[in-house]
Amino acid sequence: MPLKENKRKNAGQTGTTQPKRQTTEQEHEPSEAIESSGEQPSPFSEVPGEHGPSQTPDRQSTSNGLQAKKKIFNDPIHGHIEIHPLCVKIIDTPQFQRLRSIKQVGGTYFVYPGASHNRFEHSIGVCHLAGQFVSALRVGQSELNITDDDVLCVQIAGLCHDLGHGPFSHMFDGRFLPSIGNETRHESLSVKMFHHLVKENELDTDFRLHFKEDLNTNKKFITELIDTKDENRGWPYEGRDKKKRFLYEVTLGRFNDTFCSLLLGTIVFCSGGGGEGRI
Repeated sequence: MPLKENKRKNAGQTGTTQPKRQTTEQEHEPSEAIESSGEQPSPFSEVPGEHGPSQTPDRQSTSNGLQAKKKIFNDPIHGHIEIHPLCVKIIDTPQFQRLRSIKQVGGTYFVYPGASHNRFEHSIGVCHLAGQFVSALRVGQSELNITDDDVLCVQIAGLCHDLGHGPFSHMFDGRFLPSIGNETRHESLSVKMFHHLVKENELDTDFRLHFKEDLNTNKKFITELIDTKDENRGWPYEGRDKKKRFLYEVTLGRFNDTFCSLLLGTIVFCSGGGGEGRI
């Protein structure tokens, strides 16, 4: 018998022919289940259905029928936190990504090696705390008339409040800025960087999709939340009237969400770690 026919006969007798393996949705590689937030890859992966579709859908409808994705970030201090789609757009820009290279507490990490946390993660934490704070006020005190735009503006201001920081954070403010002969502060630089970020990355379209009221008024409000003004000569702000003065306290007040995030981060990273019961 020829060799080829003998091999076919033996294969048929022993039943060694392997059926084709069917692939199911559960057998996909993890990378196939993770989607990006836009043209640029997001620095964090999305966790689909983290809180269930009825409570926090991973897509948010916009005014023109398009849908933008929310993201779940695994924050080292606050755990899994949900970030608004417009904030994700801001995070995915080069101007915001540079904050990864700026240490939160300047040169402290030369003494405390664990204090290597940066302005990037701090800003995301402030964004989260600001949103939580204003949302709690909205639920508990409906007479304050807090709108969706109010909440989103405070979140964006919290996210962008440190865009103007230079190398070594506040050490840059004290050493470099005075040497160039002006009184520029990092808050005013953050406002300039915010405008540059929006223009350079053409985000005005995204802003219009998510804001219900006048875009220019809301952008003005965001910048006012970042850089304070003197209130001794009457109400100096244009973004919101005096009835919503409390919103400015969230980011500009003495014990604001920025201070809370900074305090928590310093405790965790300078003491060697956090965890339940340690903060």
